[in-house]
Amino acid sequence: MFKKLWLFWFWIICIPSLAVSQSLNVWLQIEAHPSVIEAEQQAQFYGAAIADVSAFAISGGWYAVTIGPLDEKDAESQLLKLRAAGAIPLDSFISRGTNFEQKIWPVGFETNESDITTPSEETTAPTKPSAVTAKNSLIRLSSGADETIEEARAIEATLTKDEKKQLQVALKWAGYYTSSIDGAFGPGTRAAMGAWQKAESVAPTKIMTSKQRDFLLAQYNEILRSLRLETISDLEAGIALKIPMNIVKFQKYSPPLVYFGSFTGTQHSVYMISQEGSTADLKALYEALQSLDTIPQTGERNLKGDSFEINGQNNQLFSYATASLKGGQIKGFVLVWPADDAAQHERLLTEMKKSFETFRGTLDPDMGDGRIQTSDLLFGLEIRKPAFSRSGVFVTAKGHIVTDAQGLDMCDRITIENHFDAQIIAIDPSRTLAIIATKQAVSPPEVAEISLYKPTIGDKIIAAGYSYEGILAAPSVLVGEVDDLKALNGNTDFMRLNIAMMTGDVGGPVLNKFGTLSGIMTADRTAGRSLPKKVHHAIKAKTVVSLMNEVGQFVTYKKLQQSVKKILIERDARNITGLVSCWKD
Repeated sequence: MFKKLWLFWFWIICIPSLAVSQSLNVWLQIEAHPSVIEAEQQAQFYGAAIADVSAFAISGGWYAVTIGPLDEKDAESQLLKLRAAGAIPLDSFISRGTNFEQKIWPVGFETNESDITTPSEETTAPTKPSAVTAKNSLIRLSSGADETIEEARAIEATLTKDEKKQLQVALKWAGYYTSSIDGAFGPGTRAAMGAWQKAESVAPTKIMTSKQRDFLLAQYNEILRSLRLETISDLEAGIALKIPMNIVKFQKYSPPLVYFGSFTGTQHSVYMISQEGSTADLKALYEALQSLDTIPQTGERNLKGDSFEINGQNNQLFSYATASLKGGQIKGFVLVWPADDAAQHERLLTEMKKSFETFRGTLDPDMGDGRIQTSDLLFGLEIRKPAFSRSGVFVTAKGHIVTDAQGLDMCDRITIENHFDAQIIAIDPSRTLAIIATKQAVSPPEVAEISLYKPTIGDKIIAAGYSYEGILAAPSVLVGEVDDLKALNGNTDFMRLNIAMMTGDVGGPVLNKFGTLSGIMTADRTAGRSLPKKVHHAIKAKTVVSLMNEVGQFVTYKKLQQSVKKILIERDARNITGLVSCWKD
């Protein structure tokens, strides 16, 4: 009985108070400023795209920009929705408004709750800001006229030339204006205004009202506002730069870089570049940056005098890097951005270029990760690695190289010695060998020589190859012998070897006792079978001769005299061996 009475009184006393608390109005406080002018400007900015934005004076002489009032039960979901869309800063929070004083924007309202209209349930957060989505934002421009055509024309006449140019820039960004930015509202600009109005479901008068101009500019600026660009001055690096702090945060010092990486593990990143150096150091930095995974190989790049620019692009990333040398100090920055947001990348890069400033000081090369070096890392970042690397044989003084053709047709890029871009110019009919030509002039130390000597079973051979696929700077030498003059399947274009060959040795030369080319080591093509250790094949030199004749290249023949010392054959084997690498974008 006592328990039932207690529950009854709890229901009478507590439940009404709970119901009352749920009906209390709350606000989303999105920004606070010490300046009334700045608060009003920001309120106008947000109000162009989000309903029910206000600004209040608050205690301590500050001014809050808010959204509301909202029902408490809806405020949390609205906060999360707007944050997720990037429409409001991540540090926005729910406020009961107990410290709100006079309303300063919109002008003419007090803080009385009856004067404030609760937002419609249809108010929706803007989608991710970009050139495409901003135009299709779920927040729509009201179709109600805020000015007559005559009023709009009169107000438009008061715009400065710079304000007119800014409007043309926004119309061009939105995809409606294609002519020059001249600040003159001619037929092209009028047509663009009408097209934009039609897309926004308002009367296409070709004269934009104040509200429409504000809305378009809010769309245009939404891309940058959602990034929360802040000027970061790094005293260690001696650099000040605007950085999108809603997307990235400081991660570490890895001289000569200051690394700002994504909050969520995405590919967004910013790097400041800071080091002491000379013109030679600038050039070395230019080359080194291009070896990083974060800078795609495709794109314009330029090194001249005391500065460089690198643009990299593939289907995943946009990358931009720049640095210049002044007074013995190299300063610059790198921006890496996902390729699916080209508009945001373009706008952000423009702002970063404009904001970049330097002052005295460079990074201590021993700070942070500067003391840590591995073969896989450069400046603490992963070095770009090829899909595979193998050996090849230089066969002409112009740098033509012959190697195993397997897998080369799948490469987006082929390099010789990691530095020289190359391309396949011919493949033999059996698709075993490919001849590759470099796009730049290359002068190999030596080229392979051919002789009329035909190997016999039991012959000792010396081979060379990049056994560890380029980890070592020079090829290794292998010693073996000929086990048979045909392949296991009976193909007489091959010979079977007894040699301790590794994957990176594929494509390397096999030299006989006269130091001339007897064959080229080939990849295992016995699908589904694992051969015994040291059982490998080489394709005979006659296929190399045929392939060279096909592309019009002369073969270097050597007249047989007497066998050559092993140490000299080993030297020649190394000198005619090149590193062939296959890269995927």
